[in-house]
Amino acid sequence: MKRPVIWLLAVAAFLVFLALPFFRLDPGRIDERVLPDDLDARVTAETIQDRMNWSNFNPIQVAAPGLDADDEEGIRDLTSRIQELDGVVRVGNPFGFFRDDGLVPPTWLNEHFVPTDGNAAGTWIDVVYWWDFDDPRIEDLIASIRDLDTPYSQLLVGGNNATVIDTVDSVTARIPAALAVIAIVTLVLLFFMTGSVLIPIKAVVLNLLSLTAMLGALVWIFQDGNFAETLGVTVSGKIDIFTPILMFCIAFGLSMDYEVFLLTRIKEEYDLTGDNDQAIRVGIGQTGPVVTAAAVLLAIVFVAIATSGVVIVKMFGIGLALAVITDAFLVRATITPALMKLAGRLNWWAPGPLRRFHLRWGIWETDPVVVPAGQATADADTHKLASASLGD
Repeated sequence: MKRPVIWLLAVAAFLVFLALPFFRLDPGRIDERVLPDDLDARVTAETIQDRMNWSNFNPIQVAAPGLDADDEEGIRDLTSRIQELDGVVRVGNPFGFFRDDGLVPPTWLNEHFVPTDGNAAGTWIDVVYWWDFDDPRIEDLIASIRDLDTPYSQLLVGGNNATVIDTVDSVTARIPAALAVIAIVTLVLLFFMTGSVLIPIKAVVLNLLSLTAMLGALVWIFQDGNFAETLGVTVSGKIDIFTPILMFCIAFGLSMDYEVFLLTRIKEEYDLTGDNDQAIRVGIGQTGPVVTAAAVLLAIVFVAIATSGVVIVKMFGIGLALAVITDAFLVRATITPALMKLAGRLNWWAPGPLRRFHLRWGIWETDPVVVPAGQATADADTHKLASASLGD
């Protein structure tokens, strides 16, 4: 009993250690830094950012639908309130460009702040700030503009930075619901397959553990910058919001495939013998080589993908290679059998109503057979299962 406990604790501690960086994940969106540093698109963008006034090309856009474009007093009032916010350099509106050192009179450039349909209802302004385009203080500035209490209507804030903020907020707000759907469907399907309450919960928890370890490794490499020079990665300090979600879905599906292969064989052996330890040995022995070979093949494919010069593709390849190797060699080959050995016959426990439901509606690879009466290891539940399936 001591050996499974030692293996279980050691591997679990290692996965938790790998997962720790995940809790400082800073999601964002991709920019030109995902490209190789010698491509024209990246060189051009970095030249403008380094040598020009980049904020002039990336202002915050503020729409005021309830403020008429010919309401000079109202627009000046809104402009002065925005100018008071930290980091604002200049505010452009239909009546000129307002700066701390004075007013730049309007030119033909200011015409684009006025509606083109001849209706004066509604206008917009742009706000230029001091900081670099990816400075976190820009988020605070956008939040401050959105929180302004105006007498006309709620201000609508847009622009590249606001788009990134809203994209991240929209995606992260839906993640709990998506995870709940995945977990519930997985728990239900594994129950139909195994008739157990504990095994589906164990499978979901272990999958989440291995996948957070994968995401933690990504944060450590691509957000924190460890091995960045070796891998040819330019660190932006953020992780693209869509990449971890896509990787999680793919890795979870692959991981659950391995789990089904393993549990199907273990369950089949347990139904025949009623011996939990033997079922684990047979299940691991017969499915382990298949799972390992499949994981190695997939890892080779993902490593090949990781040779791309585009950072987001490299992240995808490295992350999924880590996920399948970790899942196959650590979770399926070590933690899963160790937990099942420690749990013993509790692996196959379910409340009476759920057990009867599974006998009637469960998923079976083949019809159960009656275990010979002289086989001492067969338990009462196995006989009941066989009898119910055969209509005795």
